[in-house]
Amino acid sequence: MSTDFYSPAIIKTHYLAFKEFLESQDNDSKRQRGAKEKLIKLTNQQFQELSTDVYDELIRRTYNSRDSDCLQSQSEFQPKRNEARAKLAALSQPRFRDLSQDIYNEIQRRFPNIITEIENENKGDFNNNLSPVNGNADAPKSMQSPFIPNQHIMPEQQTPNQKINFAPLDDSEEVDLEVAELRKANINLKSKLDSLTKKYSTEKDRLEKELESVQETLTNRVKINEENATEYSKLYNNYTQLQNEIKTLRSQIEVTEKITDELRQENDNQIEKVNELTKKNEKLENENKSLKEENEKTPKKEPEEPPKEEVKEPEPAPVEATPAPPAPAEDNLPDVPVKDCINPERFNNYKEAVNELLAASKSKNPADVLVAMKSIVITCKNITEESDEYERLNENTFTFEEQEKIIEIKENLSIALTHLMNVTKNHATHYPDVSPSFIESATSDLSVTIVSLVRTLKEHQNRILGSKGPTQQLPPPPQQQLPPINPKTMNMGEYTPNNEQVYDVHELKLFLEEKTDLIVQGIQSLLQKIQQPNATNEEFSKSIAYITDIVDNVIGASQNTISSQAGIHLYDSGEQILQNLKRGNYHLKEMSASMSQISEQEIKNLKSSLASASYEIAVYVRDLLQLLD
Repeated sequence: MSTDFYSPAIIKTHYLAFKEFLESQDNDSKRQRGAKEKLIKLTNQQFQELSTDVYDELIRRTYNSRDSDCLQSQSEFQPKRNEARAKLAALSQPRFRDLSQDIYNEIQRRFPNIITEIENENKGDFNNNLSPVNGNADAPKSMQSPFIPNQHIMPEQQTPNQKINFAPLDDSEEVDLEVAELRKANINLKSKLDSLTKKYSTEKDRLEKELESVQETLTNRVKINEENATEYSKLYNNYTQLQNEIKTLRSQIEVTEKITDELRQENDNQIEKVNELTKKNEKLENENKSLKEENEKTPKKEPEEPPKEEVKEPEPAPVEATPAPPAPAEDNLPDVPVKDCINPERFNNYKEAVNELLAASKSKNPADVLVAMKSIVITCKNITEESDEYERLNENTFTFEEQEKIIEIKENLSIALTHLMNVTKNHATHYPDVSPSFIESATSDLSVTIVSLVRTLKEHQNRILGSKGPTQQLPPPPQQQLPPINPKTMNMGEYTPNNEQVYDVHELKLFLEEKTDLIVQGIQSLLQKIQQPNATNEEFSKSIAYITDIVDNVIGASQNTISSQAGIHLYDSGEQILQNLKRGNYHLKEMSASMSQISEQEIKNLKSSLASASYEIAVYVRDLLQLLD
C-alpha cells in the first residue's frame, strides 16, 4: 500500500493559481537554489501539503488580507504545520513570490502529466473561444488562469466582466476521478486502520499478559518479602539469644580464668614444695648415711667394755647389775612427745581425689584429669608433711632400719607421684591414645606406696606406745589398728574425722586449705558442666550439692573455732565473712532447687548466675583464709 498520496485536481488548481500570480509579477533570476533542493527531497504528499499552505496564503493575500493577518489554525493539521502556515504571512512580497515560483517550477518537474493535461485543455478552450466575449482581447488570458485573479487588480477595482473562472473544479470528470482516488485512499486508510487495529489488539493482549506476569511476580516478591521478614525476625531473636549466651560465656570465662590463675599459682607453689621435699630427702639420706657409719663403728667398741668391768669389779653381784645401760633409754621414753602419725582426714581427702581422678579419666573431657590430679598432689603433700612432722617430733625413737625404710618409701612415693603426673598429662594431651587403664595402674602404685608409708609410721607409733609399760593404755595391735587397705578403692572410713571437733587457729587454717582446694575443684567441675550444652539438671544439682556440702562443713568448723577461746579474737571479722558465706551458699542452694521448675531459656540465663555465685563463695573462703594468716 502506497503512502505517497496526492490529489491531481488539487495540484492542477495550485499550478494554475501560481502561474497566473507569477505572470503578474516581475521576474527575478537572483533566487537561491537552497529552497529548490529542499523541495526535491519532499514526497508528493509532503509537497502537496506545502503547496496547499502557500496556495491558502496566496488566497489570503489576494482576497482576505483585511479579514486576518495570517492563516488561521486548522484542527485537522498538526501544531507545527499550523505554526508554519502562520509564519507565511511574515514573508515579504519578493520572498513569497520566490517561494511561489519554486513551487510552480517543482510542479512542472514533478507532475509533467498534469501539465500536459492542462495544456491540452487550454488548447481546446482556445479553439472554442476564438471570438472574444464583449470585444475583450484579454479573455483567453483570463480563461487560462481561472483560479486566482491578478494581484495588481484589487477587489474594489475589478469590473463585473473580470470574473474568476473555476471551471476545472466543476468538471464532473475530474471530480469523479478525484472521488475515485479519495475512495481508493479511503480503502487504503481503512486497510491501514484495520492493520493498526490488529496490531493494537495484539499489542494490547501482549501487554495484558505482561501486566499479569508482572503482577504475579510482584505478588510472589511480596510473599517472599513477608517470609524474609519472618525469617529475619527469627534470626534477630536468635542473634539476641546468642548475644546473651556470649555474655554468659564471657562471664564464665572470666571466672574460669581467675580460678585457673589461682590453680596455676597453687601448682607452682606445689612444685616448689616438691623441690623442697626432694632436697630434704637428700639431706635425710646424707644424715642416714652418717648415722649408718656411726652405727657400724658402735658394735666394735661394745666387746671391749665387759672386760673393763670385769677387771674393775670381779665380784658377781656387780656383774649382775650390768643390764643397767638399757635403763636410761626406758627412762627417756616418757619424755618423748608422741603425736598421731597421720591425720585420718588426709586419707579421706586422698580417697576422694583418687575417685575423682578415676572418674575424670573416663569422662569425655580429657582435661578434667588435670584438675583431679591437682587434688592428689595436694593430698600427697599433706600426708608427707605430716609424716615429716611426726618424724621430727619422734626423731630419737626411730631405729636405723625404720629410717632406711621410710627414706626408701618416700623415694618410691616421689617416683610414683611423678609417674602418675606424667601419665595424667599424656592422657590429657594425647587422648584417646592413652587408655584410662594407665591412670588406674599408676594410681594403684601410688596408693600402695602411701599405704606402706602409713603402716610403717603406725608400726613405729605402736612400738613406742607399747614400750611404755603395762600402765599405758596400748592401742590395738597393728593388724587391728590399720587393717589391710585395697589401694584401688582406698576404703578409709575408719579415719573419718569428728565434724564437731574444735580446731585451733593453725589447725583450722590447714583444714580450710584442704577444703578450699576441694571447693575450687568443685567450682571448676560446675563451670565445665555449664559450658556443656547437654548437661542435665541432675548433674548440675550434684555439682552444686558437692560444693555446698563442703561449704557447710567449712562454716561449721570455722564457727566452732572463732566461738572458742582459741579463736575469740577473730570473732568480729570472721563472723561477718561467715554470714556472707552462708548467704552465698544459701543462694546457690536456691538456684539448684529452682532448676527443676524453670524453662530451658531461664536455665541458660541461670547459668551465668551460677558461675557468679560459685565464684563469690570462692572469694569468701579465700577471705576467711586470709583472716587466719
